[in-house]
Amino acid sequence: MGDANTNAESRSANSGTNLQVNILKVGHHGNATSSSSAFLSKVQPKISPIEVGVGNSYGHPTSATLGRLARVGSDRMIFII
Repeated sequence: MGDANTNAESRSANSGTNLQVNILKVGHHGNATSSSSAFLSKVQPKISPIEVGVGNSYGHPTSATLGRLARVGSDRMIFII
C-alpha cells in the first residue's frame, strides 16, 4: 500500500475489483490516514505486516489503525523493525 491514504483506498474499494487478500502490508506505517474501516472490510486481511521503526517519533502504528485491523479479524500483525 505504500503511502496510500484513505482517498486512494476509497478508489480501490469502489472499483468493483475483488480486493480480498490473506496478507496486506499496511499502508503508511499504520498511521491514522490509512487502513480505513471501509477499505479493510473489503480487503479482509488475515495477516497485516506493518513496517515501523522502534520508538519512532510519529507514533506509528496508531492504536486506531491496530483496532481497525483487529475488528476485521487480522489479529496476526507483524511489526518489522
